Amino acid sequence: MSYSSSIICPESNVPLADRIFSEFISIFSIFHLKLYAALGTALGFHRDHNYIHSDNDIDVFCDLLPESLFSFLNQLSVSGFFINTIPGFLKNWNYHLLKSGILIDLWIKCPLGLRPFYSGDSFFNIRKLSILSPANIHNYLSLIYSDYSIPSTLKADCLNNSYL
Repeated sequence: MSYSSSIICPESNVPLADRIFSEFISIFSIFHLKLYAALGTALGFHRDHNYIHSDNDIDVFCDLLPESLFSFLNQLSVSGFFINTIPGFLKNWNYHLLKSGILIDLWIKCPLGLRPFYSGDSFFNIRKLSILSPANIHNYLSLIYSDYSIPSTLKADCLNNSYL
């Protein structure tokens, strides 16, 4: 059986993205693990206080231990999230989670260069969402994006993408 759905850019439907993200965070909180905004989501929450228009997903990071991973993924599945792993080089590092067209990109391992940033207890509080921010957010974003202060003029092409 295959599953196909159009991906909805979080920035183009903020109420839906917030609802799905909040549901994800609630499920995650059951496991008492630290969940961090990552990559484009951290960029948007820091710079724009919102999702960015050049991103088609919500990026998060957590060090999930193998014994917690199965239970967590099972709970997401029961809650209606479609789960897919990324084959190849990043196999078992990254999971795509899709619900109601909103794609959440869950990273459960990270390169050693980024590991120090996933510590600390600073939070992004955006609307009714609360999620950990990478430590030293300026250095984190500079490492990934160089000059991250200028928003991209590109817009993610979410409406024509399919997720299988």
